[in-house]
Amino acid sequence: MQLTLSGYILNPMGKNNAVLNATAREAIRNSYIKKYDAILVRERGKIDYKLYKNKKKNIYYAHFKIPSETVEKFYYDTVLEFYADENIKNTNNLFDYNVKFYSNDPAFVYTYAYVFSHNDLFVEDLMPRMSKKALKTDAKEKNPSNQVGYVKSIYFAYLTMKQKGLNNLSKFDAECSLYSKVALLASVEDADKKIGEREAEGAKLNKTKNAKKPILFKSSENVKPTQPSNKITKVKTTNTIGKISTVKAVKKSKRK
Repeated sequence: MQLTLSGYILNPMGKNNAVLNATAREAIRNSYIKKYDAILVRERGKIDYKLYKNKKKNIYYAHFKIPSETVEKFYYDTVLEFYADENIKNTNNLFDYNVKFYSNDPAFVYTYAYVFSHNDLFVEDLMPRMSKKALKTDAKEKNPSNQVGYVKSIYFAYLTMKQKGLNNLSKFDAECSLYSKVALLASVEDADKKIGEREAEGAKLNKTKNAKKPILFKSSENVKPTQPSNKITKVKTTNTIGKISTVKAVKKSKRK
């Protein structure tokens, strides 16, 4: 299967496959754009990336550190590989090149790694960094139809390229280094290791959230009322209460 990044953004399943209609795809894209904007605010507009070019084969690689939405200071390796064939000519736009993908984002690993690899859409040089189980086993529960679909980390990588103009070959060439498989492998974390780290960080986050939850008292609805006593006790006369000093106004605390 051959797919351009422009084609993937319009319909990841291909032109002749409409499992998701145009309205549903547009809703997903709009949702990703809003989430990406929120990530940029948190990351102060910075998304780290490294660009490579294999001059002999005319192949371009863009490696992004895509931030996790949930866990701060946690990043997924997402790599796009662009290559041309005889049908791709006279273009200066990498979005019109054929594309292959890699990500150690759990959504990609658990749902799409198998499908992408079996449709020749997986970055071959990064096979050693992907979960062996994910490559050999189809995601029966998460992706029973074995469809190529949207992956948020890939969409964020696309938006970063678009925002910075990295789809322009001249711009890309000005920033890229000579491609080295060894260098790329060294800079990309193993998917199983990354997911293990994410689960550990997620557990810490949940523990912190639970610790901050207020203590809830049981409802008194089911508590039986105390039976009134028939005996009336004599109330002792108390001395006159002195003047109570005025309590200073309590400052309102800022809600976190």
